[in-house]
Amino acid sequence: MGCACLTLPEPDPLEAVRRQAHEDLDEWIDTMAPLFEQEKPPTLMELSAYMTRTRGAFLGGFLEALTQELYRRYRHQQYAVCPGCGKQLKAKRTDHKTASTLQGRIRVERPYFYCRDCKLGYHPLDEALALAQEVHQYDVQEKVLKLAAEVPYARAAELVSELTGTPVSNHHNHETLNRVAQVADLETVIPDKAEMSRRIEAVK
Repeated sequence: MGCACLTLPEPDPLEAVRRQAHEDLDEWIDTMAPLFEQEKPPTLMELSAYMTRTRGAFLGGFLEALTQELYRRYRHQQYAVCPGCGKQLKAKRTDHKTASTLQGRIRVERPYFYCRDCKLGYHPLDEALALAQEVHQYDVQEKVLKLAAEVPYARAAELVSELTGTPVSNHHNHETLNRVAQVADLETVIPDKAEMSRRIEAVK
């Protein structure tokens, strides 16, 4: 008597994200229990500030689950082509990275590949995800640059932290601006003649 072959359905990635989001939301709501124990309930402004400070616990987990499912193929990648010589490489190990975003912190697991011939090591997921080398990702860096170009470093760090709930150090502001200054030559910073003429006409 033959045996029937049972094929299990592929897991729904959106359902996996939904389950994780529900768990993270429940944990975040649990942290709000002390708010109900206060003799005087928090004002609307205080509640809003509380949510800004703590929402990373929920949104960060949600974002992490979303990236895990969207980039599942890269997370479980066993082979990759060397960008230098085109040789097929086998994954050496899995590296972990903590990334700070405007939505909160996430943990990224990505396979590491190394080519002995080219002396080149890389994580394909870093390029696919456009992951910054620093802990603070490009969305945080963009906010820091805009503020730090107008106000002192320390104040810029305070503003980013206050407005987004993402802790940013004064040291990070200084490093980010210095990095931009190194690659921003006059042609990059100063508009060309046509752009300058357009701006002059616009204010006449």
